[in-house]
Amino acid sequence: MVSSKKYEVFLSFRGEDTRMNFTSHLHEALKKKEVETFIDYELRKGDEISPALIQAIGNSLVSIVILSPNYASSKWCLEELSKILECRKKQGQMVIPVFYNIDPSHVRKQTGSYEQAFAKHKEESNYNKWKASLNEIANLAGWDSQNRNKNNLDPTIGSSYMQRREPVMTSGVTGRSPSRMTRSPIRKAHSPSRTVRSACTLYVFFQTFLRFCLESLPSNFCAEQLVELDLSLSKVKRLWDGVQDLSNLKTILLYDFPGLVEIPDLSMARKLERISLIDCISLRELHPSITSLPKLTETILLYDFPGLVEIPDLSMARKLERISLIDCISLRELHPSITSLPKLTELELIRCSKIDILKVHSKSLCKLSIFDCSSHLKEFSITSKEMTTLSVLKTTLSALPSSIWHNRKLSELILTVSNNFEKLSDEAGMGSITTLNHSECVKHNACHTHHNFGNLSSLEDLWLSGINDVSLIENIQNLSLLKVLYLINCQNLVSLPQLPPSLAVLRLKDLRELVSLPQLPPSLQMLKLVDCRELVSLPQLPPSLQMLKLVDCRKLVSLPQLPPSVTYVKAINCTLLGTDFTQRIALQHMLSHSLSLNFGFCFLKNVRENSSSHNGLEALHNKLFAKLLEIENHCFDMNFVRRLVEIPDLSMARKLERISLIDCISLRELHPSITSLPKLTELELIRCSKIDILKVHSKSLCKLSIFDCSSHLKEFSITSKEMTTLSVLKTTLSALPSSIWHNTTAEARLGRVVLNSLQAQIIMVELQIISDVASSSNSSSMVSSKKYEVFLSFRGEDTRMNFTSHLHEALKKKEVETFIDYELRKGDEISPALIQAIGNSLVSIVILSPNYASSKWCLEELSKILECRKKQGQMVIPVFYNIDPSHVRKQTGSYEQAFAKHKEESNYNKWKASLNEIANLAGWDSQNRTESELLKEIVGDVLQKLTPTYRNQLKGLVGIEDNYEEIESLLKIESTEVITIGIWGMGGIGKTTLATTLYARLSPCFEGFCFLKNVRENSSSHNGLEALHNKLFAKLLEIENHCFDMNFVRRKLKHKKVFIVLDDVDTLQQLEYLVEDYDLLGPGSRVIVTTRNKQIFSLVDEVYEVKELSYDQSLQLFCLTVFGEKQPKHGYEDLSRSVVSYCKGVPLALKVIGASLRRRSEEVWESELRKLQKIPNMQIHDILKLSYDGLDRSQKNIFLDIACLLKGENKNFVTSLLEACGFFAVSGIEVLLDKALITISNYNLIEMHDLIQQMGQEIVHQESIKDPGRRSRLWKHDEVYEVLKYNKERIIFNLDTLTEDLCLSSDFLAKMPNVRFLKIHTEHWKQNKFNVSLPHGLKSFSYKLRYLQWKGFCLESLPSNFCAEQLVELDLSLSKVKRLWDGVQDLSNLKTILLYDFPGLVEIPDLSMARKLERISLIDCISLRELHPSITSLPKLTELELIRCSKIDILKVHSKSLCKLSIFDCSSHLKEFSITSKEMTTLSVLKTTLSALPSSIWHNRKLSELILTVSNNFEKLSDEAGMGSITTLNHSECVKHNACHTHHNFGNLSSLGGFWLSGINGVSLIEKIQKLSLLKVLDLINCQNLVSLPQLPPSLAVLRLKDLRELVSLPQLPPSLQMLKLVDCRELVSLPQLPPSLQMLKLVDCRKLVSLPQLPPSVTYVKAINCTLLGTDFTQRIALQHMLSHSLSLNFGTFFMFPGDHVIDKYEFQKAGNSITIPYLSPSNLCGFISFVILYKGSHDGWASFSVYQDDKTVCVHDDPVYESLSSDHILFYYFKLDDLSNNVQLKFEFHFYGMYISKDFTQERIKECRVFPVYAPSMEIGVGASNAENEMESSSQINNNESQPSENGDAVGIQVEGSNNKNGLESITQICENELQHELTRVEGSNIDNELEWEQLRHGITAFCSSL
Repeated sequence: MVSSKKYEVFLSFRGEDTRMNFTSHLHEALKKKEVETFIDYELRKGDEISPALIQAIGNSLVSIVILSPNYASSKWCLEELSKILECRKKQGQMVIPVFYNIDPSHVRKQTGSYEQAFAKHKEESNYNKWKASLNEIANLAGWDSQNRNKNNLDPTIGSSYMQRREPVMTSGVTGRSPSRMTRSPIRKAHSPSRTVRSACTLYVFFQTFLRFCLESLPSNFCAEQLVELDLSLSKVKRLWDGVQDLSNLKTILLYDFPGLVEIPDLSMARKLERISLIDCISLRELHPSITSLPKLTETILLYDFPGLVEIPDLSMARKLERISLIDCISLRELHPSITSLPKLTELELIRCSKIDILKVHSKSLCKLSIFDCSSHLKEFSITSKEMTTLSVLKTTLSALPSSIWHNRKLSELILTVSNNFEKLSDEAGMGSITTLNHSECVKHNACHTHHNFGNLSSLEDLWLSGINDVSLIENIQNLSLLKVLYLINCQNLVSLPQLPPSLAVLRLKDLRELVSLPQLPPSLQMLKLVDCRELVSLPQLPPSLQMLKLVDCRKLVSLPQLPPSVTYVKAINCTLLGTDFTQRIALQHMLSHSLSLNFGFCFLKNVRENSSSHNGLEALHNKLFAKLLEIENHCFDMNFVRRLVEIPDLSMARKLERISLIDCISLRELHPSITSLPKLTELELIRCSKIDILKVHSKSLCKLSIFDCSSHLKEFSITSKEMTTLSVLKTTLSALPSSIWHNTTAEARLGRVVLNSLQAQIIMVELQIISDVASSSNSSSMVSSKKYEVFLSFRGEDTRMNFTSHLHEALKKKEVETFIDYELRKGDEISPALIQAIGNSLVSIVILSPNYASSKWCLEELSKILECRKKQGQMVIPVFYNIDPSHVRKQTGSYEQAFAKHKEESNYNKWKASLNEIANLAGWDSQNRTESELLKEIVGDVLQKLTPTYRNQLKGLVGIEDNYEEIESLLKIESTEVITIGIWGMGGIGKTTLATTLYARLSPCFEGFCFLKNVRENSSSHNGLEALHNKLFAKLLEIENHCFDMNFVRRKLKHKKVFIVLDDVDTLQQLEYLVEDYDLLGPGSRVIVTTRNKQIFSLVDEVYEVKELSYDQSLQLFCLTVFGEKQPKHGYEDLSRSVVSYCKGVPLALKVIGASLRRRSEEVWESELRKLQKIPNMQIHDILKLSYDGLDRSQKNIFLDIACLLKGENKNFVTSLLEACGFFAVSGIEVLLDKALITISNYNLIEMHDLIQQMGQEIVHQESIKDPGRRSRLWKHDEVYEVLKYNKERIIFNLDTLTEDLCLSSDFLAKMPNVRFLKIHTEHWKQNKFNVSLPHGLKSFSYKLRYLQWKGFCLESLPSNFCAEQLVELDLSLSKVKRLWDGVQDLSNLKTILLYDFPGLVEIPDLSMARKLERISLIDCISLRELHPSITSLPKLTELELIRCSKIDILKVHSKSLCKLSIFDCSSHLKEFSITSKEMTTLSVLKTTLSALPSSIWHNRKLSELILTVSNNFEKLSDEAGMGSITTLNHSECVKHNACHTHHNFGNLSSLGGFWLSGINGVSLIEKIQKLSLLKVLDLINCQNLVSLPQLPPSLAVLRLKDLRELVSLPQLPPSLQMLKLVDCRELVSLPQLPPSLQMLKLVDCRKLVSLPQLPPSVTYVKAINCTLLGTDFTQRIALQHMLSHSLSLNFGTFFMFPGDHVIDKYEFQKAGNSITIPYLSPSNLCGFISFVILYKGSHDGWASFSVYQDDKTVCVHDDPVYESLSSDHILFYYFKLDDLSNNVQLKFEFHFYGMYISKDFTQERIKECRVFPVYAPSMEIGVGASNAENEMESSSQINNNESQPSENGDAVGIQVEGSNNKNGLESITQICENELQHELTRVEGSNIDNELEWEQLRHGITAFCSSL
């Protein structure tokens, strides 16, 4: 039937009564629950309802009948009702009546308005049927609107329907009350985790029937999908016959089941966890199948089970933990199997009166309770080593078994036994008891054995009764740990002995003869005296007492002095204390001491233990802040506050409103985060005597109280615009900070300042603080201090129970903090609390109803709201509810009548003006629309107005704004598409924070939203993913505790716009399970998924990678964490920046390390930083390691190899090496990339974040912490010494670190058979003095070796047993080996052979088995005579390199795979050379004695690069057509004409792209070079007689000319030219116009070149070495002009070098040095820097290196080579940008000159001077600086002729920093005088500028430029 129904709900209602209000809200509520609802919007008249309406009723599952006062007046409604009840009878349709503003009895009896209506229907034929229908509907269970909020009624009805709706959810039948029709309770599902999902369409998951009236379930009852069964209060005798399939059943609840005679066979219920049988009085036995249930883990509860005569065998219930037998009055014994249950911890027997023998012998039982088993229990024995609690209450036992005293764990013994109970044992075992309750022993001997209490040394709680002789307890003081003493019914006891000093609680009851108390212990906190009738007085109360309770102490005449700690005194029926004097004592105590006792607190116990559980730390976090926000109460230890030494970081407590710190005597300072709390309004410090400095700067603080903080408080400052009350009592302050007198607030407010002197004289000063009018711009700054987002102003009598309640609920659902005043107000003045609430709200909604103006309270409230609008810019939204706006504006209609009564009021005119003002604001009118539509529009308006405030929430999240804006653009919020965004990045990078920010900002814009946290962690538990799935859709559909069929979900979500965040998803399975099909989401829905695993993003639309924070952002976040402010604390600047450099932009690391360093000394910081270099922070390590834990075994090995050994290596090399190790590296590296564990650089190098690398290295380190020899990988040279005895997999060792020879034994590698990676390397072999020596040879290498690099191997051969089967790469460079091995080795995995500087090698071994060999490189193998023939047969050899192998005379290479052959300087012997390879692409023959190339190479169509630098006897090149494939021809050593003569027409070189030629002395030889249309590079060398060049091809990009000594001019340069290099062109005087594409200009030894042409903007590199005539100030000015004019627009640096011995400057500050430190430059408007370096004459063969450091972090490096010897001093200019520059951070600039061929620093010999100019944008002023003893910063803008303003032409300006090793100076950039400029211009000779006008334009341009400087 369900599937055929078109509607789920049919609404029947009287349109005139409820259409525009209640019914519209109910319809909207059902729509939100995705319930298909039929509602008839037409206004009907007439007698008969339409067939369409009858059909709609029949096609509905449920009908809701809204019975309103006028319902019966409509014959249409009555006929509709009859049809509904007819469907109920025939179809079983569910009917829910709602009595809206009508008494159900009026409906049932047709009285009141219904009687009047039926008086008009008497003549109708259906008269009696309608009356019967009303009577019937009134007797159904339903809902009554009276005495309840209408808003609460809607969701309740919706919830009721949800429980009755189609069985895919639940089914239930409610009971009914005969009088008033209200709902009966329906038992909810036991736990959402006990639900199951199914792919089927229709299942019953929960079966709940209360008062099921049949004696059995249907014969066809199927429970296959049943999860929980509850048939309580039913008449069923048998559930079912036979065996049911109960494969999903988890819970059976049978309560009040008097007729049940048997439990069916439950053997198929393999998932059953809980059975509860209560009041099953006819049940005699349990079915044996119960004992075999494998998951019945927790409890068997049998309550009120009078017919049960035996317990079955439970031996199979191995997980059973608790048995509770209550009122089983026929049970005679327990089954023996109970004693063998391994996990049974609790056994409870209550009123099981026929049990006569009880023997319990268990290994696990912890708690045994026996209560009121008095009639038969005669014998009782127990044995359990785990017993902690024994409770024997109301039994006939005469003694306890002696065995219990041997239990050392027994801590609690409770006895309330009869008079015949014998004395307790004297066994020493009682020493473990901490709690003894013996309060029913009325005979002396019951306690007599304890008069010395010697065996109760651990006792903490003692309850005794019937003690009538003080001698029985005189030694009670010996109980040194006793905390609680309770004496009851000791009616003859006159006095008490001395009490133990540890006592905290003393309670005395019914000690009617007691006349005095002894001295009370000093630790006593509570004293309670009940019915101590003879007690006249109390002794002195101890200072720790907090609570005093006195009841029926009728002779007590007075109270002693109360200690300050007392907070609670109660004296009931203490007649003589009822005096005025007692009242004065109480008042005096309150006024004197109570200020100190009003504190808030939270005590989190056992944090370590509790945080170890699943989500334990999160639960503790929530518990802490729930307590701080006063959500719940917790136990509290007073000593906790006294021990408190620091306040934790509270920056996440965004709703914290009050902090009270009392008696925190060890507290020295408040955490800085307190000042940033946006809702903190009250701070209280009482007797916090060690606080010495108190700085409070808050935006929200209203009240500050400081009391008795006298001993240390020296400095006090406060700033808060919201401050209303300041209380400073008993302090040593000499004055209050002046800032408090400037405090103004945004509204008129009464503030109070309370001052108190040491003489305790109270001075109270009332201050009326009235602010100036605040501008509306201040509203955004006040957002964080506002407590509420919306304030509701309304007339309660009009709208409280209807419209306002619905509006409030709608705002709550959108999580809008709303203030609503539920009290019914009367009177003229509104309360201060209400005024404060108005001021603390962002938006006020004023609901103007017909009677609004009749309330003076409402009118005054409106005035305050409009006042806040003017002063604070508060947003105000009027809602005209059932009132015409003109009536409000003009005060007509009901408003006119109201104001007629207000004429005598003083505020009469103000109120009228307020109404006029509010009516003129844009608002909402309820007329002509339903209330539900109106509510939706109002809520949308509010959210839109609040949207800018959410942006302010980002301000506390460092670095989040940029990410947020990028993702928001990807989400395309306005689009109707369903878009999924993946947020990806390494662990701790801030993915969850970013997603949380997006969720907080965007979720209110969606109809449904859900944030699932920690998907990876939560899905790992049993049924965890299923629980998350149900939680997700329960939240989206707003339905709690249900399972969901996807067809149901699809139907409900397809029109709903939802926002979903899935946080920390780890696998594609998790993602697909949670969101199976994105098509089921409504248009405009958005899904955000955060993960570390990029592989899951196969279906997402966009992937956003979260990058590390910039340096500046990192420093800010770290400082906020550790100092509570954005900048480092004084003295911690360098340390802070060192931490930031270590963290490398990872927010998690910054916050964790910051938290650990908070309030630590500098020494501790330094120690912790040293520690971090060796030992990672484990909290960071564990979080990062989660990504590693998700790898498989092979991927873990790959990761560890990269982290320890291969970081920075080429990806291809690493892949081949690890593939050979069997690690599946191709796919494994992709997985590491997807999990953000590694990255690939632009140079194809594998990189890894330093923290991730440290995590990986720590994993290896943990393999053996103390013994490096037992680790799988070694990479530190100092650990190599520890590897001799242990099994290693990988070793890496740098010879450069040796300080002496390392001598190893011959078997050191034999002891390490698992070594896979052995790398002994050096960077500076020629400078090494030490090496690894093997004086006794080497026995063997590991047969598992994959990578072998041993530079400097000292033996002449490898071991005879050397096995290279697994070897991938062999590098024995710099070695003495003569032969590698003899015979043929299995080299099946070898890919690379590198033999460099191998002078002794005489032969290459047979390599025929190296089928995978790809590269052979033989360098400086000067004894090698030939290559082994096997090389030519290698199928995968692609590269062969022979360099300086001078004895090879014959070289024959015939290979099928060789691509690249390089022969260099093999000149002395090589006579014969032949080569064949169809795959050859590159042939390089350099410096050989060959006379010709083999003709076979010209038949190779793939040859593209031919490099020849041969001797003079080399014959001409071939004319073969095969040369057409060559793209690069280097023939730069052919000095004879005929070598190039054949190419004068270049016909065979049509593909040539690069051409190197030499020895060309006639231009005719290359005059047709322009025909080479693809030529990109032309290099002409040693063409010494060439005077000019022909026209060049237009495609040319690089032109290099060297040794063209007669060249006098250049032709027009091609437009595509990018690089021009001229070397030793000595006759060249000028250059032609440079093309606009030129980027690089290099000039060397062009000694007649007198000037540079205009440089195109694209030029970034100009080098003029030994060009003597260019060494002028004019050249410097051109360089500066070019840099400052064009370089600002480039993203990279600009470099100039030319002759010069000074930097142009009138003052000529010329200081030697190579290091400059600029202190604390602001990056605002800073464009970049220009560095100047002057090199000494003679500098050559080196690297001019320039580096910039920020806190030891390298932020910029530039190296430039200087090959030529400088003929004079030269200047280097370099302009560069620093993108990641921090605020107020020192920059260190270092300049060096390193040898190019010798590893030596020549800085002192080569660098003459260095300078740095910071370059600012035009808007920046130059004159800001600072100076001190070490650093001078001066700045001026002195310009010749006059002091000019900065240039308006857009050029940048700068300031100069000069540097030395001793002193830094910051000076102004050079003054340039016009006469000096003119002098320089007229001095230049040979310029191309002939026209006087051009001279004038150039002079004017340069003058203007220099003036701007």
